[in-house]
Amino acid sequence: DLRLAGSRARGDASEGSDLDLLVVVAKRNAEAEARIRDAAARITETLGLRVAPLVFSTQECRKANGGRLALLRAATEEGKTVHGRALADLLRE
Repeated sequence: DLRLAGSRARGDASEGSDLDLLVVVAKRNAEAEARIRDAAARITETLGLRVAPLVFSTQECRKANGGRLALLRAATEEGKTVHGRALADLLRE
C-alpha cells in the first residue's frame, strides 16, 4: 500500500517540501527496501523533487510505538491513499 503523507497530503507544502510516501509492505526485507529507496532516488533525480519513503511492514504498523507511531498516526489522519486500501482498514485486519 502506498500513502501520500506530510505537507503535500495536507495541502500546505512549500516549493522546497519533500514528498513523504508511506509504503506498507507485507514483510520488510533489505532487497525490497533497497528497491523502494532506489526508485525514490530516481524520481528525485528525474523530477528534482525529493522523495522520502517511509517503509513499514504491516506487522510494524500494528506494533508501532514512539516516534514511528507518530508518523503512522499522522499518515492515517492526514495522508491520502495513492494505491491499495486505506491504512486504517489494513490495520484492522
